[in-house]
Amino acid sequence: MDISAVRRVLDEDHYGLEKVKKRILEYLAVRKLKKDKKGPILCLIGPPGVGRPLWARALARTGSQVCPHFVGRCA
Repeated sequence: MDISAVRRVLDEDHYGLEKVKKRILEYLAVRKLKKDKKGPILCLIGPPGVGRPLWARALARTGSQVCPHFVGRCA
């Protein structure tokens, strides 16, 4: 996985939101460096309509292994 390619895709798909992009890139860089693949998962949370599936699609475009699980509304 090429981190600079991931950055390019995130910049193309999402204007601004630098903190979110930085955190995703940090997460992917650590995953790339770790030999064992055990560790925390990346969890995107927020109210309906904020674009969580779009982030998952952007990561999938980069070749990252993405397994989105969508949970219904929480009361």
